[in-house]
Amino acid sequence: MYAATAASVARRSTRKAKDESIHFRVSAEERTLLIEASRVEDQTLTDFIREAATRRAEDVLAEQRVFRLPPEQWNAFVAMLDRPVQRKPRLAQFLKEQASSADDAQ
Repeated sequence: MYAATAASVARRSTRKAKDESIHFRVSAEERTLLIEASRVEDQTLTDFIREAATRRAEDVLAEQRVFRLPPEQWNAFVAMLDRPVQRKPRLAQFLKEQASSADDAQ
């Protein structure tokens, strides 16, 4: 019996044509792990690996992004970074409460 999840149907409806390939080797243990995980996600092994690798690549690049600003906005940004630290009692209290509630949840 085949049961389609909403996520698997959505993935199939948004697939793009692919004309490039990447080949790599994995250990037997890694292959087994990847197959099991792809089955849990109701994906082909190829789709599972491609999506996981793509998400990781996006995360890595997001941490390295360079943003560009016009000179006027850049100067305003630098001025904000350079100004003296200002105490924010309400923000400090909020963060203290958040940390306390996070500790209570664990």
